[in-house]
Amino acid sequence: MAVLETGTDLLYGSLPAGLPCWIDLRTPDLPAAEDFYHRLFGWEYHQEDGYTLALLDGYPVAGLCPSQDSAPAWTLYLAADDVERTSERVRETGGRLLRPSAEVPGVGLRAVARDPHLAEFGFLRASRSWQFHVGVPGSLMWGELITTGPRTADEFYGDLFDFRVDQHGRGATADFAVWYSGGESVLARVRMVPDVVRTKPHWLIYLGVRPEDGVDEVLRRAVTAGAEVRVDPFDGSYGRVAVIRDTAGARVALLDQTRAVGWGHDHDPYDD
Repeated sequence: MAVLETGTDLLYGSLPAGLPCWIDLRTPDLPAAEDFYHRLFGWEYHQEDGYTLALLDGYPVAGLCPSQDSAPAWTLYLAADDVERTSERVRETGGRLLRPSAEVPGVGLRAVARDPHLAEFGFLRASRSWQFHVGVPGSLMWGELITTGPRTADEFYGDLFDFRVDQHGRGATADFAVWYSGGESVLARVRMVPDVVRTKPHWLIYLGVRPEDGVDEVLRRAVTAGAEVRVDPFDGSYGRVAVIRDTAGARVALLDQTRAVGWGHDHDPYDD
């Protein structure tokens, strides 16, 4: 499984529809979140008209915004040429628009929706000055939809972004697909096993860790800072992975892609 290309700076005008192009965190305690992710990844921060940009070596990697009105969560944004038209298609194909289109300073025009099985996601038309650093430790490496409705998800997101679906397994305990855009793998979809589901459908983002630190060390830092371990470290086809909830409860995965053990979704940690 290929994760996002190492060391990529995504630029306006080079974004195929459906490409992961931004992440941001809603959190009730912004200073605490800033401190937590600085400890894990060394992020620095820049305020732009009330919106906090997280920077890694001077490049934007994420946004953070205070919110008391919704549960703490990371949102994955997918590229869209026309945010209004995509919003219409969301409604027409069984989804629900949660937050209508709005301009994010320094990022672009975005909207946030729920898919038919209630997983929340965003879509974004990037501004002309926008950059997004991905594929390096401390930045977004991969995104994965964890859902109870795999066929519906394939159809819904495929309709919105013209994904090609590469299905791997269709059994009771192994139903995993990779979505392709423009010939490149961009996202994955995993079916939650119904009798062990303990969480609602959601998008899980993977943030990279430095190989010299490793997932276990970064996990130790996270726990020391007050995070909760949801999935203990394991080695899989993406690399070494652990899943945590940060100090406010937002779910995120830690990934060291240098520890990949070969193809095959051989671990199902999504019953947290």
